[in-house]
Amino acid sequence: MKANSMRSAKSVAYFLLVIKMCTTANAQIGTQVMKPEVDTSSAAPFYKWEFGIDVLPLVDKSRDAFGYILKRNFKGKSGRKALRLKFLPRFGNSSLDGDVTTSAINLAVGYEWQRTHGRFATLYGIEPSIRSSRNIITPSNSRNKTEVFDTYIGANAFVGGRYYLGKHFAITIESHAIYNYHIIDGSNLNLVSSFKVREHNFFINPIHALYVNYHF
Repeated sequence: MKANSMRSAKSVAYFLLVIKMCTTANAQIGTQVMKPEVDTSSAAPFYKWEFGIDVLPLVDKSRDAFGYILKRNFKGKSGRKALRLKFLPRFGNSSLDGDVTTSAINLAVGYEWQRTHGRFATLYGIEPSIRSSRNIITPSNSRNKTEVFDTYIGANAFVGGRYYLGKHFAITIESHAIYNYHIIDGSNLNLVSSFKVREHNFFINPIHALYVNYHF
């Protein structure tokens, strides 16, 4: 009888242990099912806003103005996307073969697709753009001043690569295929004469920008 009682007690204890294990497992499964989906990719964090500075002038001395970009990022079923606004002001003087005073503003609004691969990402898209500039040119061998207004209206197709340095910073390099309609209106301020030029331009810029981006 004692042996039977001991076997019965062990059976009850085993049964209770099984019930406890099953209850615990069901609770864990229920917690996992009810837990909302989150972005667990710490290598490519997602933030709604992004600001970047084009630091290519630090590397390429032919670039004499820094550009800026602001993005509003989105997440959808087909991946990450962004609306982007680029702004590049330029004001300054140069003295190569005379004196040139320049003031210019370049604006571009675009749409961007993003594909993440761990800490790396590829970007591509298109952006309409407009650039307006005013140049006053005084040749070194003449006192005749020429005023030239340049207007560029066009669109850029771009592709780029990005490396995430951490949760908030990244480095992005972009290549652009650029088309624009160039309007030139010039006049000689001393001789009271003027000229006009209209032309179409298409070219590829393999290294168009090098951005240091901050995500927030």
